[in-house]
Amino acid sequence: SPCEILIVLPLSHPMSSLASKGKKPYTSLDLELLKNEPFVLMSKATRIRTIADYHFMKSGFFPKILLETSLSSVAYEMVRQGAGPSILMESAIKDPESVACFSMNPREYWKQSIAFRKGTIFTKAETYFTELAKEYFNSSLEK
Repeated sequence: SPCEILIVLPLSHPMSSLASKGKKPYTSLDLELLKNEPFVLMSKATRIRTIADYHFMKSGFFPKILLETSLSSVAYEMVRQGAGPSILMESAIKDPESVACFSMNPREYWKQSIAFRKGTIFTKAETYFTELAKEYFNSSLEK
């Protein structure tokens, strides 16, 4: 199932009061409203950063960067601590009430998948791994 990509603000941010308080559907927010903010962003080597940069470009600005990280858990924690906004996958938000979450405008989704060749016979370990992965991504989307 697809995972939404969100604009995430610290609760201390003046616009955080516009959020839907961790409930879906999320309120959408124009990225342009955050053009003067220093962002906590995923590093350039990540797919989510490519998506974020595309949205910044469409909004007509490229943000100041407070911090770049390859770990979404670090970016989430920085936002939670009040450092600044970020763009993260919904699955990276451990506690939706600890930050203000907004949908991109237009909404953006990321679909997780595991691919394998047709007719592949899995070992017990491979079968267990795919079950764990499905469980992990499904449970992180139900929050």
